[in-house]
Amino acid sequence: MFKYIALPTFEKSFKKLDLRTQLFIKSWIVNNLTNVQDPTAISSYKELKGNYKGVARYRIGNYRLIVKINGNKLELLLVYVDKRASVYQKFGRIFKNIKNKILDEKHTDR
Repeated sequence: MFKYIALPTFEKSFKKLDLRTQLFIKSWIVNNLTNVQDPTAISSYKELKGNYKGVARYRIGNYRLIVKINGNKLELLLVYVDKRASVYQKFGRIFKNIKNKILDEKHTDR
């Protein structure tokens, strides 16, 4: 089973949302991502392309949750959340800084 981990970039973007939206997003995460067997099987899942290759998004109403799946460690990294209209523009700015951290696939299982 996959477990989800909130990165600092997610925490920062999540705190900027109003309380009602935070509760909506949090309940979606708890209902859909807690102890999930295959996070890619959820209907709102879509892998991103182009500059964002290696990450994916979930559609949650008018919001998008950007994630990175580490299949070898069974982790779902919550990277960023924002409104659909601005999520990719804002995420693009921070993606340059965190790209190497979240896309690093050199994990070894010992």
